[in-house]
Amino acid sequence: MGCDIHAYVEHRKRKLWHPSDVWVRDSRYGESKRYRIPCHCGIYSSRNYDWFAFLAGVRNGTWGEKIPVLAEPRGLPKDCCQRIGVASRYWGLDGHSHSYLTFGELEEGYKKHKDDRIGFYGALDDRSPSPELARWLEADEYRRGSPPGGFCHSGGGGGYIYPRYRWNERLSELVGDYYGKWHDYLWDVSFEYRVANDSRENIRVVFWFDN
Repeated sequence: MGCDIHAYVEHRKRKLWHPSDVWVRDSRYGESKRYRIPCHCGIYSSRNYDWFAFLAGVRNGTWGEKIPVLAEPRGLPKDCCQRIGVASRYWGLDGHSHSYLTFGELEEGYKKHKDDRIGFYGALDDRSPSPELARWLEADEYRRGSPPGGFCHSGGGGGYIYPRYRWNERLSELVGDYYGKWHDYLWDVSFEYRVANDSRENIRVVFWFDN
């Protein structure tokens, strides 16, 4: 089952946290008192398990080695604004791994890890196997298991081999686009609500996931 993120931004003024997103009444449910953020008006990110892993360790290691985690889930902040609290309660037990990160934490964490190399592995459909793997097929060994360095195989007269490959990618190549979107959005919030530029701790993203 797939996993998605629900992310909201708030800023702090006079020791209180206030919603920074544009919220509208959710007319999809008649006279409902629920509010939502219209599509393309918030910091929402599409599904990307590398980004989820970086934020809170969610789905970490899905496609390869584990990605460094900014912070394990901290829970929903007790002092979050009312609208975020209501949105969280709506998801109930379907929501999980609640957490939050300040603008400063996100910025410093990405700067620290953006050049980290993450190892990946996978299989490629190779319909023209190497001589070594071809000999392995001819020896009828494919009936007993996968070939040396192979990921899997299929019979049925085809005997196709799926060799295992490994490669490395920088963290910035995996999540750079998502970080850029979040960073720009939070930067705009700092100007829109006149939050001091030298106080990244007064802007934060509250988020959770659902399957």
